[in-house]
Amino acid sequence: MAADSVELEKENLMPDVKPMKRFFEKELYVLRSHLLQMGQKSVEQVRLAVRALEEVDTKLAAWIRTQDDELDRLEMEIDAEAMRYISLRGPVASELRLVVTAMSAGHEIERMGDEATNIAKRAQKLAECQPVPPLPKEFGLMADRVRSMIEDALTSFFEGDAEKALEVCRQDEEVDEMHKQFNKEMTRRMMGDSSIAPAVIELLFAARSLERIGDHATNLAEDVLYLLRGEDIRHRSLKRESK
Repeated sequence: MAADSVELEKENLMPDVKPMKRFFEKELYVLRSHLLQMGQKSVEQVRLAVRALEEVDTKLAAWIRTQDDELDRLEMEIDAEAMRYISLRGPVASELRLVVTAMSAGHEIERMGDEATNIAKRAQKLAECQPVPPLPKEFGLMADRVRSMIEDALTSFFEGDAEKALEVCRQDEEVDEMHKQFNKEMTRRMMGDSSIAPAVIELLFAARSLERIGDHATNLAEDVLYLLRGEDIRHRSLKRESK
């Protein structure tokens, strides 16, 4: 994507510079490249972790757990590159916000990977439980929505798309509601059949990790909105405001 392809409305920008253009400068190219790598790996880890849980695939779950160190390494490299850039260039205003947001993005992506690893651990423990109840539809719906949120949050960051970031924030409340419905359904099933209690506990923990991944995607989207608009939307109910 060419630098001048990122077109934003003037009223949605912080003063003086279009910040996302900075990502195409030579000094920040490696930082951007590592963030792209992290984003791609986190999306894949979440997808495979959900699959491992749904299929109770212990081999896949074990492989996912081996991948977490790579995200940790990339996060540390991103932090080092950002600090080096700050030391050498002394960025101010929107340029500094961009570098700080990149560091924050690396942290949020790494935490997504941690939660994917937690889901993989639950898949391994689920294999030791008998019987294992079928997953209700809410889990699949939540997994699809969370994956979409991750992809949209990353796109909003790399393309400077404030509207897409705002949509991610709106979807967070929907994921929270899906999570509540999933918990209610699994608790109802467990009350009717105590033999599935061990499996249900593992599934509840896995669903909690999935919901947290959505939270991290939302945190990234909120950072993007602050970077592009100077708008802090934390603690606001966007669902209510959109009505």
